[in-house]
Amino acid sequence: MRSVLGTLLHRIVPPKARRLNSKCPRIRDEYLALVRKGFKEKNIERRLVQIEETATFPPTEEVEKLMEKLDNLIEEIMLQSEKGCRRLYAAHYEFSPPIQLWLDRCHLLKWLLRSHQGKQVNAGNMRRFARKLGMMQCIRMPVAEIVQLYREAKERTKDLMAESPYLRKQF
Repeated sequence: MRSVLGTLLHRIVPPKARRLNSKCPRIRDEYLALVRKGFKEKNIERRLVQIEETATFPPTEEVEKLMEKLDNLIEEIMLQSEKGCRRLYAAHYEFSPPIQLWLDRCHLLKWLLRSHQGKQVNAGNMRRFARKLGMMQCIRMPVAEIVQLYREAKERTKDLMAESPYLRKQF
């Protein structure tokens, strides 16, 4: 590529797309904190100042190698930070609202069983979730009935997951 000045400039190749694209301030702040920490650990600012002191126009091969090495290091820090603050979940089944509903029912019933076992659960969240699913009556049920409902919900979920490719075409 030729510039307006008539010199041959290197083409800038855009980096591969990053997965971190969050509007959530908490995730963004965590990512930036991890990047800053990585920059401090690897002395990026000091290295940039050193390169700037030795750089000339057009840059020598030595300076280009140093800049490329530094760029790779910065990219590595960014990718490492990204992995630390964003979780990607494997899609073991295709999404469909019926499957989601039955999975939520299974989660609620397991939550109720944990509550009956005396384990610590957030009762307010559990009631809110039950209200959302229209299953408030389950909160007062005995353990045996909850276990039976859980087994039935698991079976129904398995059946729906087997049909999930067909269900996905509907939405």
